[in-house]
Amino acid sequence: MLPRHLNPLLVAATSLTLLFLATSQGQSEPSKATNSSSQAAPTGTRLPTDDLQQKLPRIPPREPAEALKTFAVADPFALSLVAAEPLVYDPVAAHIDASGDLYVAEMRGYSEHQEDHLGSVARLRDTDGDGTYDQRLVVADRLRWPTALFCTTHGVLVADAPDLLLLIDNNGDGVADERKLIATGFGTSNVQGLVNSLLWGIDGQIHGATSSSGAKLTQPMFPDQPPLLLSGRDFAINPLTWKITATSGGGQHGKSTSDWGDWFVCSNSDHLQLITTCDQYLAQNQQMRALTRAPIAADGPQADVYRTSPVEPWRIIRTEWRVQGVVKGIVEGGGRASGYFTSATGVTIYRGSAWSKQNCGEVFVADVGSNLIHRKRLDDTQGTYTGYRIDDKTEIVTSTDNWFRPVQFVAAPDGSLLVLDMYRETIEHPSSIPLELKRHLDLTSGNNRGRIYRLAPKAAQPAKFQPLHQLETAALVKLLAHQDGWHRDTAARLLRQQQASAAPPQLRELIRATKSPAAKVQAAHLLACAGELDAATVATLLGDSHPRVVQNGVQLSEPLLADHPEIEQALLALGRQPNLSPWVVRQIAFSLGSSTSNERYELLATLAHQISEVAGLLTALQSAVPQGAGPLLEAITRKEHRDHVPPSLRRNLLAQINAQQRNEDLAILRSLAAKLSQSEAISDHLMLVKIIAELALPAGDPLRIALREATAGKSDTLMAQAIKRSLADVAQTDLPLAQRLEALAIARQASAEQLSATLEALLHPSTPPALQVAAIEVAKQSTDRALIEIVLAHLSSLAPQPHAAAIEALASRPAWAALLLEQVANGKLPLTEVPLERLALWTKDKHQPLAQLASNLAEKLSKSSRAEVVATYEKSLALAGDAARGREVYKRVCAACHKVENDGFEIGPNLAAMKARGASAIVLAVMDPSREVNPQFLSYVALTTDGRTATGMLASENATSITLRRAQNQSDSLLRSEIDQLRSTGKSLMPEGLERDLTEQNLADLIAFIMSLP
Repeated sequence: MLPRHLNPLLVAATSLTLLFLATSQGQSEPSKATNSSSQAAPTGTRLPTDDLQQKLPRIPPREPAEALKTFAVADPFALSLVAAEPLVYDPVAAHIDASGDLYVAEMRGYSEHQEDHLGSVARLRDTDGDGTYDQRLVVADRLRWPTALFCTTHGVLVADAPDLLLLIDNNGDGVADERKLIATGFGTSNVQGLVNSLLWGIDGQIHGATSSSGAKLTQPMFPDQPPLLLSGRDFAINPLTWKITATSGGGQHGKSTSDWGDWFVCSNSDHLQLITTCDQYLAQNQQMRALTRAPIAADGPQADVYRTSPVEPWRIIRTEWRVQGVVKGIVEGGGRASGYFTSATGVTIYRGSAWSKQNCGEVFVADVGSNLIHRKRLDDTQGTYTGYRIDDKTEIVTSTDNWFRPVQFVAAPDGSLLVLDMYRETIEHPSSIPLELKRHLDLTSGNNRGRIYRLAPKAAQPAKFQPLHQLETAALVKLLAHQDGWHRDTAARLLRQQQASAAPPQLRELIRATKSPAAKVQAAHLLACAGELDAATVATLLGDSHPRVVQNGVQLSEPLLADHPEIEQALLALGRQPNLSPWVVRQIAFSLGSSTSNERYELLATLAHQISEVAGLLTALQSAVPQGAGPLLEAITRKEHRDHVPPSLRRNLLAQINAQQRNEDLAILRSLAAKLSQSEAISDHLMLVKIIAELALPAGDPLRIALREATAGKSDTLMAQAIKRSLADVAQTDLPLAQRLEALAIARQASAEQLSATLEALLHPSTPPALQVAAIEVAKQSTDRALIEIVLAHLSSLAPQPHAAAIEALASRPAWAALLLEQVANGKLPLTEVPLERLALWTKDKHQPLAQLASNLAEKLSKSSRAEVVATYEKSLALAGDAARGREVYKRVCAACHKVENDGFEIGPNLAAMKARGASAIVLAVMDPSREVNPQFLSYVALTTDGRTATGMLASENATSITLRRAQNQSDSLLRSEIDQLRSTGKSLMPEGLERDLTEQNLADLIAFIMSLP
């Protein structure tokens, strides 16, 4: 079995450790002449640059007609070419205006020529209506890096970092003769992290993605406004005043919205994310800690992709170098050069009308590095979204052409999606390419090319287009009920910018009469933007049968709550209804932050019963009480709510009360403490103790003294009684896990002496992993060395999850980390217990004892007993291997734990994944398998209560049992109650000593076989 070399981060960490030893012995620094914009080899390392010229052949482009033949498109769709060079170059963003013209941002200066001002904005026109563009007009040129574009009635808005410009055509010839500076200060530090994705939102604003370069925006039209800082946040532009405000966001390249105002972004490998919380609600309560975006792909952020194009040679070599630690850089995908999302861009929700209804709401994401388009189905039944792969082990669009670089999608009036293809030989941040490889690449190759495709059903024909820019108000209002998202958004934009006085009554009538939920939402937001949303219309929205219409109605009711008590009462009544949609429940909680009714606390407490079922509800509840944590705490501690509200809400409210120190909240806390202490119910006493414990106040704290006085001195006695009871509950193995965890939360207030015996018992293998992790966290938060020593004593017997928690606890303080290294240095723990990714950092720690121990161990690691064996078998790298003979070696030596095609057993890692790591990594993995072992492949020994012994890697575990698996797929499943001892050997399940079965030629043949695997 190949061990933890298959954890590439640890491979790199080992290499860095050895490199540190080399540099500490006087190795020279890199030459000052090295190009700092590209990855350089670590000091003292010689890159294997021989024959790079032959290994890095140039990839030729294909002419448009030939490129079309390289595509594989899932049924029933097809790609058709609608524009190509010389009509368009390097398209990265586009927008179709109300007249049907396509405006394109062309980033010809990618990736190192910003100051050459090669960028432009072009207008493409289909003059004969055949669905293909045939006329080009340059609207503006001499731009730096134009990356986003949006058409308005006043001109074309273009993001050209650091500037946001409005291109204005004053004489009607189509060419911009005025460039109005709307804002400046967008970051330019990362060519692949620039401002992007300008698009219309249902709130009547133009939204954009700031990306990873951030922004410090100044707005010339608002000179008195302080700079707007956008780090991890996106922005919205008022299309009437051009004022910019911050919004929640933080993706890299790509942004999209649903019909209901939900926002989606993507970020490199994390290909599908949801913006979970609006900035306005986070701003309501300054005491909140909340994430604003979350990955929602069911198959994980770095999901597999199924490219049909060959992996670029430079990418393969770079991955090998990163895995070997000879160049810096993150090793992703388990050390594979491709086959997973690395460069997700252009996330787009399909809202068109040309496809089947079941396609509406599907999400499209391009992987520009893998030459493909991926899609997912979105499930929104739980008050959030989950994205599920649609195309099984394939993609909706792939190409064998490495030059196909899809970067963005554009909604077209006919309901199709336009695909913007930069058509480049190389897409990569120049700083991510080692200089030695970069010398053999041309990063400008393709700046004279570009393609745009239409993705539509095979039988679909381009629909005849009717321009919208000259339509009357009534016709535009009617278009809000159009089946196609482009028509709805364009009509909404025109109505917003025209501000026609006839629009509000027609919008109100549309809301009453239409059957289209999307139309109701768009119309209601337009009324709100115009200040014309009345109470009657809000009441209509709140009574709608569609939950997302109701959700938006709740949100739009917020400005009316203060002056319209009937709307506030309607909102409270709505919240009391049973079986509400999770989307509505969470929105009510958010919106109650705008209410002043005392009834809101009882409703919030009732809604809190659903925290476990409604995503983001905990955040919503706390946002609603920026100045009312005390009343809500009082509400949720009443008997009718106490057993239904998760303790996390109570803890958050107590933390807020303690931080704000508002007299009103403190008075409620003292009153609540007195009531609970006077009660005879044990549950009430426990609640009081939980409150005191969660405040975590030192003995002399004024609030703790006040609580003690409020309980007539009973709090300390109650605390002692509750701790005693909780310690007993933690030890009760027949209690539900949740109850034991809750008891541990109180028991952590016990003395170290009391906790020692509990911690010792909980770290026994019979304890569920989740409880072990919680117990280790107690030790980590304590300052008592005795507790962490108990954790250290049990380290080798811990399963991977609690083991990782224990390592994290030990690493949290230099003195504790030194304890770990002392145990290893003394031979009481194996070297494999040392987290190698931290070892190189510890060698430079300010805590001198830790630094010395780490340096000694790093040196010992470099001179391990297997080092001589590895050195001997590295000679196999110079031998010619035979893949056919290597297959036989695999069957004889490796098949017991590794599966290839139909041979062997799938116990250890996939051998094909070793190909990208290179031959030298295979030598190390085979000849020194325990040099660094991924916890997944550690060998464990279990001793049962009746004297039996079982061995193997920990294949699975849960609260009641574990399964140990070993060679040839043999396994033992043991109940935790049966286990007396469980201890890691510190070794890989793959045995050492394969030199007894392998000659150097055998290993050369095995390497040839592995390198031949697909």
